Amino acid sequence: MAVLVLPGDTLVATALELLAAGVVPCAAGLLTGEAGDLAPARVSGAALVVGSVAAVLGHESPAEPAPRPFRDASGRER
Repeated sequence: MAVLVLPGDTLVATALELLAAGVVPCAAGLLTGEAGDLAPARVSGAALVVGSVAAVLGHESPAEPAPRPFRDASGRER
């Protein structure tokens, strides 16, 4: 039985997971003939720039507020 050894660094493991999540659908689309429907002439330069920036920088969410303490039914903090 084959065993998949994950990297010790969680950032590397996450990056590999996201890479696979992008490569697998692209490969499936190419194998099923989706590339024939692609019209590169219809893609604007602005769309390429925005897509490239989004791919490189990603989405950065605003800082989340500190979580409030949990209070049970009697009002005590847990």
